[in-house]
Amino acid sequence: MDETTLQVNQEERRKASANAYMWVQRGGPPGQQAVLFDYAPAVPGMCLYAIVSLVARLPFT
Repeated sequence: MDETTLQVNQEERRKASANAYMWVQRGGPPGQQAVLFDYAPAVPGMCLYAIVSLVARLPFT
């Protein structure tokens, strides 16, 4: 999993200088790998917890 900050210049009710967060994950069995992207406008710790919790429940067979 990789986390990066980014700026979204035209987001409703936010300054262009405000940081947002994106996470990229890659995984799965050979030949069936998936790449997941998730975006959050703020509060990176809580969003990351939600992402990891969701991914932990995904069925990988």
